[in-house]
Amino acid sequence: MKHVAAAVIDFEIKANTAGLDYLLELRKIFNKITEKTWSLPSSLHRSLADIQAGKPPGTALIVLDIEFSITSGQVWEVSMIEQVSGKVFLNTTIRHEHGIDHSYHIASNSRFQEFISPSKAKAVYSSMRDFVISQMDVHQVAIKLKEIGISQNTTFLTWHKSTTDLKLLRRFLQLAGYGDMLPPDENCIPLVLIFRLNFPEIVKDPANRRSKSFPLALEVLFPVMFPRHSLIGRNHQALVDCQQTRLVLQAAIELTKPVKERGERLESREDHEKLPDVNSQLVDGHKGRNFCFKVFK
Repeated sequence: MKHVAAAVIDFEIKANTAGLDYLLELRKIFNKITEKTWSLPSSLHRSLADIQAGKPPGTALIVLDIEFSITSGQVWEVSMIEQVSGKVFLNTTIRHEHGIDHSYHIASNSRFQEFISPSKAKAVYSSMRDFVISQMDVHQVAIKLKEIGISQNTTFLTWHKSTTDLKLLRRFLQLAGYGDMLPPDENCIPLVLIFRLNFPEIVKDPANRRSKSFPLALEVLFPVMFPRHSLIGRNHQALVDCQQTRLVLQAAIELTKPVKERGERLESREDHEKLPDVNSQLVDGHKGRNFCFKVFK
């Protein structure tokens, strides 16, 4: 197992060494990409417009993120926030009656994944997080979802290429007898697939000296779009990933406007938008400035 850990450390050192230059290069490419009008599904535009007009409640469009075992698929942490208002509805780690499960329920025989699952669980369930995040069992989660108003008509937004988060959350609830709380997979919008359509450029990755598509992992894309935001560097914590996803989508919505109708490009401004409960619910309790995305005319 030591050689796996060493490989992870070596990878992180290389990534951090190339990080700054890489981000600066990506930012130049991103600025070029923003010179064209972006596209998003018309259904998403309609949903946002309807909620802003007060037709359905804000809970009709929810950003969802979960942290889970890469080997067993066991759900460890769940966060849900409103896309329109940013209100935090749920942010909790999961207490499992029979303990943490690292067994291979997901098809894989990777020793790297075998190392990652316990490491991830240790981070999620760290005692240092006890004072900033709640812990619920499956029954408490079900009660909370009912209170929130989650239904078969709710649309979930996830920063993924698939509906994995919704599938795993549904299985988690179904195993405890809550089989009809969540909507079908058709009500889940994996935003990475939508965003990919707006990033046609191929970029050169200095870490491995070969060309590849523009990276859309939140830990890369978010600092490119919001270079001085206080949420940078906090990824793989469900609430933070939800908040980053929401802001990135807001920026994309701005980019669907004709170029001449936009505001200023990536400008920081303190207190532009107060994210509800962000400072009290950030996993490490950090309080920092908020920044807004704007685009030049």
